[in-house]
Amino acid sequence: MNNNNNNIQFVFIGNKYKNVIIGTFPEKHKDLKFLYKKSKEIFDNKIILNSTKENEFNEIIENKYKFIYILKNINYVYIITIKNSNNIETAKNFIELLLENNIYLLINDKNSMLNEIGKNELKKIFLDFNKNYYRTNTNNSSKLDEIGNEINEAKNIMKNNIKNMVDNINDINNLEEKSIEISNSSDLFRKSTNKIKLNAICENLKFKLIFIIIIILILIIILYSLFKKHKNSN
Repeated sequence: MNNNNNNIQFVFIGNKYKNVIIGTFPEKHKDLKFLYKKSKEIFDNKIILNSTKENEFNEIIENKYKFIYILKNINYVYIITIKNSNNIETAKNFIELLLENNIYLLINDKNSMLNEIGKNELKKIFLDFNKNYYRTNTNNSSKLDEIGNEINEAKNIMKNNIKNMVDNINDINNLEEKSIEISNSSDLFRKSTNKIKLNAICENLKFKLIFIIIIILILIIILYSLFKKHKNSN
């Protein structure tokens, strides 16, 4: 696994009483010399010189790394290096894991360094811890991607719904305008019809009036003729 994907970058375990380094891991890292040198410096200056209290987590930041260290069981020192951007709680959890597995007891009596079992156990814990960290963050990233996709999909649906609403409003406005036009046309047609009807009535009355006048004239002529004939006969 690439060191750049790891949360735990470097592990340093030492014995304060004997002033020895019990073990370190990994053996390969692009900044291995710097990480080892800085961890050894913390061990010498902060631990051996009695400036660190037991069971108290301490933190030093240098360059792009955080060095989390603690003195446990009176004599045993754990210095865990993580990236500056990572949470120190992960380093604390890793130290607790080392304590649970009693790594500090898997040493050679001769030189107080980790024996083969201890080295393998430290390697296994280191790799498993970082693998789980990588898997968890990958899963979280996938879940975030899924959530992001769902949010984008919801946003697109909302945009489409809003667009449809706007289109519907425009359609309603168009219908209202057409309705007004039809209403206006209907009023105009009604007025025109009424005007034509009125003209027709007027024409009809005019013809009736002319007809009545003609009848009256005829009656007058007839009456006048009868009157004149009657007068002549007398």
